[in-house]
Amino acid sequence: MAVFGEGYYSAMDDKYQGMGLSPKDIGISTPPMKDQLESLKARIFQGASRVELGFMGRGKGSMQGGNPTPGSYGADEREAIRDLAKLNTVQLSTHTSPAVGNLSGLTERGFSEGEREKSLHEIQRTIDFAADTARGGPVVVHTGEWSRPMYDKFPEFKEFKEEEERAVFHLADKRTGEIQAIRKDMILHEPIVTKRDPQTGEPMDYKRDEEGNVIIEEKTFDDIVAEEKKHHPELSDEEAFIRHYYDAEKKRMHAESLYWGSAAIKARKDLEKKEPYLRYLENQYEKTTDEFGKQRLKLEIDRAKMEIDELKRMSRYEEAAIGYEEKAKELERKEKNMKPIIDVGLSKSADTIARAGEYAMEMTKKKHLPNPLFVAPENIFPESYGAHPQELKKLILEARDKMAEDLAVAYGKEEAERLAKDHIKATFDVGHAYTWRKFFEKKPGETMEQADKRFNKWLAGQVKELTDEGIIGHVHVSDNFGWADEHVTPGEGRVPIKDFIEQIKKAGIKNVIVEPAHQDYKAMLGGWKEFGSSIYSVSVPGVTRDSWTDIQHSYFGKTGVPNYIVGEFAPSKDWTLWSQTPLE
Repeated sequence: MAVFGEGYYSAMDDKYQGMGLSPKDIGISTPPMKDQLESLKARIFQGASRVELGFMGRGKGSMQGGNPTPGSYGADEREAIRDLAKLNTVQLSTHTSPAVGNLSGLTERGFSEGEREKSLHEIQRTIDFAADTARGGPVVVHTGEWSRPMYDKFPEFKEFKEEEERAVFHLADKRTGEIQAIRKDMILHEPIVTKRDPQTGEPMDYKRDEEGNVIIEEKTFDDIVAEEKKHHPELSDEEAFIRHYYDAEKKRMHAESLYWGSAAIKARKDLEKKEPYLRYLENQYEKTTDEFGKQRLKLEIDRAKMEIDELKRMSRYEEAAIGYEEKAKELERKEKNMKPIIDVGLSKSADTIARAGEYAMEMTKKKHLPNPLFVAPENIFPESYGAHPQELKKLILEARDKMAEDLAVAYGKEEAERLAKDHIKATFDVGHAYTWRKFFEKKPGETMEQADKRFNKWLAGQVKELTDEGIIGHVHVSDNFGWADEHVTPGEGRVPIKDFIEQIKKAGIKNVIVEPAHQDYKAMLGGWKEFGSSIYSVSVPGVTRDSWTDIQHSYFGKTGVPNYIVGEFAPSKDWTLWSQTPLE
């Protein structure tokens, strides 16, 4: 009998000899664009003991269109999913549609409370589905919150070579949700200040040329930030820049308002003089009998009327003055309310997660579930907030604090904190995390191999911190080459999956889902191969049997020497579906 994997394992052995994960700990996700009941059947036939169900649709789904939602499944189908999993000893987890996008409500126009509520509803409907089918466990949701520079908070990484000079910062209006982008390579043209108010820092005089004209100079982002922080050191770089920018714009608006307002006042005064003069000319015209005198007066009257019309038009310049003053007030409001995007967005994302966590707690109690449902925010791609392990940690902790705060009155502080930890835990996707590799800064003289080792060490350190602090409750595994989340078969890319699994095992986390792509079941085989296996083969004289490829060509339907699966991998044959589909 040939045994595949690094160590011998028998389903009847007392202790598993692979990487310390039982086959029951290693699951696989279903295709989210397909019928989840049929997909679950397929995963059971493939030998999975854990299966993560998912959905592609949002709002009103379409099974035929490949966009099912939790609402696409009625009571009978949910019961079938639940019973099929239970009778085959398969543990289920659930994934909210990736169409949710983010938890903060961010849109192209800024933060929208309406969109945030829609995202929450998608999570809640998935929790409903999970309560009926999985009977507990994680409800995964993506966290692609907003873009931000990498180098600013994470010096080991750069999104592009000149990011430090050309990064784009975003601020958000805490009242309206409006987003303001600031390019770090912006150049402002401003006068050189020679004297400032010692209290406020406001300019009092400027450098001038020989003719008395104010000299204008170029100012960079860093110049402006340094200048502002002399007087307002508490501000972030982007706050300092936007304060300066809005101050300069306000001064221009005030100057325009003053100019047009003064023009309007002068026009009204001139009009007060010109209108009586016109009446005088018209009166003289009526009295004059001299034809030459009449012609002269007529020309003067026409000229006066034209001047009066112009003065009346100029008197309306006051409307322009008011408009500029209104713009100045709006800039003043923006300056007051514009904050770094994280200061506005983080509270929104945390609130969404907290409310979803509260809903998961309520459904756990209502349905008397054997295991608590928990919301499981997942790190996605490096370009968005929430992808870095420290950002994921921040999201989880902020959400737990918010949920505990909401529950403290009813449950007390300690119990509220415990409930928040039970119902909010992160899903850590090691494949997503590894895509940070392409942005990792290589040190001068460092080889690629040395950089890879240093990155893997960084990743291991981040994972250790998250596990030590109880952040991770669920794990996704897939492989890639550090460029994109390609979902290649575990062990066939560069992700340090074995080291990661060792860390997860030591932390006591045994909820591992392998996420496939085009290779489908081969991804789970790759997981079994990478973590250890209990697959056996019939010995054939003269035939060498040491390849996992052979397993794929036998157990899964192709010609090959028979293999068989026992114990924890084998699906039950003691039950028939309500659809009468046999489990052979």
